Amino acid sequence: MRKAITFIKTNIKRSIGIQEIAKHAGVSRSTLDRLFLENFNRTVYTEVHRTRLSIVKSLLSTTALTIHEIAKQTGFCHAQYLNNLFKRSEGITPREFRKQYK
Repeated sequence: MRKAITFIKTNIKRSIGIQEIAKHAGVSRSTLDRLFLENFNRTVYTEVHRTRLSIVKSLLSTTALTIHEIAKQTGFCHAQYLNNLFKRSEGITPREFRKQYK
């Protein structure tokens, strides 16, 4: 578990897959997902997004980077995907979040 969490945090700025995380942790993908569910009550996929969104929030509140630039720095393939995920998770858009914290 510790290896997987460290790998996620270290590599969050690029696009990483669950299989790659599992390989680094030395377990199968299904075992890694099971361990995450048992220990954190969330999947590895959810953990990756949770970690990314945490960094996104920090960047939104402390920088003037565009959403596109933030998406690139946090491993999202597209700014629109970041917008959609952020809105689903936080209930507001990244732009609305930034306005609250600027």
